[in-house]
Order: sequence, then structure tokens, then C-alpha cells
Amino acid sequence: MIDLNKTFLTAGEFCLPLKAGWLQCDIRQQLLPETTDLIITELNPHNLQILQQPLPSQLQIWLSYDLLNLLQKMKRFELFTYNWKNFKLLPNGYPQFWGTTTITAYANDDSRFGSLALLLEQNQQRIGYCRHIAFAGSHKKRIKRWQKAFRHAQINYLLLDQTMTALPTVDHFTSEASLLHHWEKYLNHHPQAIFLALSPWNPERIGRYAALCQAHQRQLFLQPAFGKLLDWFAPRKYQWQPASSAKQQDSLPPAEVWQISDYHSATAKQVWLDPAIDPTLSVSNWQNNGLRMITPPLTSTIIAAWQNELQAEIEFI
Repeated sequence: MIDLNKTFLTAGEFCLPLKAGWLQCDIRQQLLPETTDLIITELNPHNLQILQQPLPSQLQIWLSYDLLNLLQKMKRFELFTYNWKNFKLLPNGYPQFWGTTTITAYANDDSRFGSLALLLEQNQQRIGYCRHIAFAGSHKKRIKRWQKAFRHAQINYLLLDQTMTALPTVDHFTSEASLLHHWEKYLNHHPQAIFLALSPWNPERIGRYAALCQAHQRQLFLQPAFGKLLDWFAPRKYQWQPASSAKQQDSLPPAEVWQISDYHSATAKQVWLDPAIDPTLSVSNWQNNGLRMITPPLTSTIIAAWQNELQAEIEFI
């Protein structure tokens, strides 16, 4: 049964005992030897790294349809490679059963793509699990839906990642709306060519960049893989041109917006760096980069309000 004595981690990982092994939720440091089922609820370097390693053939990896679709497209467009093939889908809002354990997944918004919140039920005990939350994101209704489901289920605990109380606000952005506002101001204040560094882990945000380029009649040049990713996410909705050679960049008309592949060599240019990108890391390995969140930290006021609304204790693991 679920241990409700506030010792939620086994060897540093959050797991539930099954009849023949463990069900593990996400990778914090390692895949436990006893794990037979792994649920990936969010994009992070540990979860992505496990997909590139040799894994037991009997292991089953569960994730959302959106995340699986994104991973498949990332592999097709050679942005991220992995070897694992035995994926299982967790449908939104439909309970899935592992013996006496029931898990219901709900779409979440953590400012990345394809994240989930989980309602875990075992032996009449209930826990809500959601690692990160973007309170001012583009999909507030998703958070309200799983909040409502957790409240209706009368959960005992809501488990959040311990970094939620200390996450720094990325640059000066506190929400997707503030990011787009500053991007539009940047377009207005820089009539000359703009150079743009993008993360592939949120194609929805790439679409918002492209939409504002179109609205301001700025032609957008993308790296071919990113252009294909955008076309997959929103077919025939946004206009873009394939990026050409460095020699051709120097002769661009002044109003163009140009995606660069190496922002470290572009210090002399007007470069907009997507806040998901860590400027201290290389963009050659998307397993580690492009994953920073626009997620302001939880305050004590918000924690108290949530505990009161859900009638459940919030624990950070």
C-alpha cells in the first residue's frame, strides 16, 4: 500500500509497489532494479537520458500521447535520438489499473510539452503527483481540471518537486504572455536583422514566435529540422523559409528574423535567446538543453491556499 508516513521516496525515487516489481514515477537519479513500469510525466535531462540507455526488455515506459508524438518527431528530424521502442500511452482522464493500484493521468502545463499530473489510488488511499506547474502558463484550464479531479477524489497528499519552492524566474519572464510581450517589443525595437535561438522542446512556443513574425511582416528563416517540427505541430499555419549558409546571412534584408544554430558565436549580433535555453550549455545535445521552465516559485501563500482548496497536505519530494 502507499506509505502515508511522509516517507515517499525509495532510494531517492518515487515508487509504488506492484505484485511483481515497482511502478516508478520519473527518474530523479536512477532507474531502480525492481522497476517494471516507468511513468514519464515531464521533460527533464534524467528522463531523457534513460531513453538513450540499454534497458531491461521487460520494462514498460508510460507517457502522454503529446510527449510520445514529440519524441518521435524529434527523432525523425534528428534533433534527439533514443533506442527505446516499447512505449505505452497514458490516456488523459481514463483510469489505468496495475492490480490494486489505479492511476489516472491528466494533462498539465509546466511551460514545456506533454507533461502530466497523476492521481494515484491504492487500497483506498489517494495521492496527487505533479512535479512542476506553470501557474501563469498558456494552459491554466489543464491545471484547473486536475485540481478539480484531485479535490473530488479527496486526496491525502499533493506531491510536488522540491525545486518548486526555489525555482528562479527565468530572466525577466514570469509567464508565456510576458515572454511574447517582450518578444514583440524586441521586434519593434530592432528593425534590423534579428538572430533567434530556439528550443525544440516546446513547438507551441515556436509557433507563437512565428505568429508574431508574420504579424509584423518579418520573414522567418528556420533551421530545416525546426521548420519541419513547426509544420508537424501546426501544418500550413506559419510561414518560414529554410535557413541558408552563413555567407548568405550577411546579405539578409534588414527585417529578417534568422534562427541561429550556434549562439555562442553570435555575440556581435542582435540575438534573442529563448528562455528555455541555458546559455552555458551547448545546443548540440538537446538532452540537456532547452528544458528550462518559466515557472515562478511557489510562495507560502499559494501553498496555504492550495492546501485549503484541496483539503490535502502538500509535500515536496
